[in-house]
Amino acid sequence: MRGNRVCIDLHGASVVNSNFLGTKLALSMFEDARLRDVRFTNADMLGAFFDGASLTRVTFTDVNLKDVSFENVQTQGVTFTQTICPNGRMSEDQGGSCL
Repeated sequence: MRGNRVCIDLHGASVVNSNFLGTKLALSMFEDARLRDVRFTNADMLGAFFDGASLTRVTFTDVNLKDVSFENVQTQGVTFTQTICPNGRMSEDQGGSCL
């Protein structure tokens, strides 16, 4: 997906080996989803929900995660680079993490 403004509902879905490049995903739902080998690059995810999701080898690069909810998320190999965290601070200012 590139350059589109969408609000998607992937509640409970499995997303594997996917790229979200330049996509506007504000308020999208990833609750209880299983994401593996997923890359979000130059994406606007303002206010999205990842509550209860399982994130394995997920990469956020140059992403706006302001006000995103990550409650009860299970993570393995998640990386954040040049990303605005839910609290509004940059990932690099928090040791490379937004969680």
